[in-house]
Amino acid sequence: MSLIATQSVRPRPARRLALLAALLAALALALAPRTGSAQRPELNPVPHTRDHVPGEVLQLDSLERQVLERNAGYAAMSAAVRAARARVETEGALSDPMVRVFVAPRSFARGGPESAWRAELELPLPMFDRRGARRAAAAAEADAAGAGLETARLDLIRETRTAFYDDYHFERVRRTNLDLIDLITRARASALARYAAGLAPQQDVLDADVEMAMREHDVVTAGRGQALVEARLRALLHLDPLTPLPAPPDSLTRPGALDAVRLIARSNEARRPETLAAEADVRAAEARRTLASRSRLFEPTLGFSYDRYWSEKELQPGVMAGLTLPIAPGRRSGAEHEAEAMLDAAKARRDAVRDELHRGIADASTEFEESLHELDVIAGRLLPAAERAFASARAGYESGRTEFSTLMRAARDVANARLEYHRVLGDAHEARANLERALGQPAPDAGKETR
Repeated sequence: MSLIATQSVRPRPARRLALLAALLAALALALAPRTGSAQRPELNPVPHTRDHVPGEVLQLDSLERQVLERNAGYAAMSAAVRAARARVETEGALSDPMVRVFVAPRSFARGGPESAWRAELELPLPMFDRRGARRAAAAAEADAAGAGLETARLDLIRETRTAFYDDYHFERVRRTNLDLIDLITRARASALARYAAGLAPQQDVLDADVEMAMREHDVVTAGRGQALVEARLRALLHLDPLTPLPAPPDSLTRPGALDAVRLIARSNEARRPETLAAEADVRAAEARRTLASRSRLFEPTLGFSYDRYWSEKELQPGVMAGLTLPIAPGRRSGAEHEAEAMLDAAKARRDAVRDELHRGIADASTEFEESLHELDVIAGRLLPAAERAFASARAGYESGRTEFSTLMRAARDVANARLEYHRVLGDAHEARANLERALGQPAPDAGKETR
């Protein structure tokens, strides 16, 4: 029995000659010019890396912090808020007094009579708390501007996170296709050896060339998409267009199923910046309506004068009192009607904001839950099944039991499953970012989701 076994593993001379001939044929095909029909055609070189900062990985928390510090649009809004707050003191201050001086030039001539001149000081005296109404309106508008700045901050964070996850997605598309190209290259080498030995048709090698060309095209397309995303990141960071960025992370953690519940539980509608801005607009409109109603009341002025035109000392000092009479027809009533309409519009906008917030939360939470369900299906069933099918097809082809087309189809399926997994993973994180934006307060640990 041992002799029979030993003879079964010992190669026969004819078999060794056939194996040697197959190896020589494969070597000849590999060294032959590229004009041969079984050879892979010349293609454009595929860039395996982009211009990233060597050794650095893009971190979401650091990226958000730098965007808020460097973004030019956000800085402009912050300056506008400071201007609105400074305007409060201006609106509540007293009006500047009016000083008038009259002179008789010829009275200053040498040898002439005593110089003649008159000086007047006039000061408006706002009554009925007009200054308070103007100050209240300006303060409410400043509060609205501050809430608008917080809204812009949340929008900027969401835009930054969206760009971050898009950058990750395109990088994963590039890497997945490059990995598939490596797999197909090895499968092509096996097909080429089997073709040289007469065990497989030439079509197997040609199919591998076509598949590699398609995947290299996908790599280039993903690289262009990533270039556009990184241009968005540079614009958010106010960087030079040629400034290299750190590479996106290799992976992201999967969001938890309880994240939506926790996010909604800690939200507070009354503290949402959109709600605060709408409430501030209502207060400003109420103050403007109060100011318009008080414009029907008179406004006194007080003045003092010293008149050297009079030669009598008793007549030179004087006191003046005046009233602004609001008797112009239609002016005050029109202002009141306008202020009342503006108040109604502000209240309607506040209600519309609340309705939109409720709808946004429902949409974002549904989108987040759906993305988590899709991620579970792909990660738990689709991707493992595709990888098992590819491993089985590769083993079957190498042993001659499976067609090459089956191997290519399995390779495409596993690549598509991986691409779909990374796409849905990025979508899940974007859905979480949208939910955090809808709730008005990003998760404090959201920037630590990369690993």
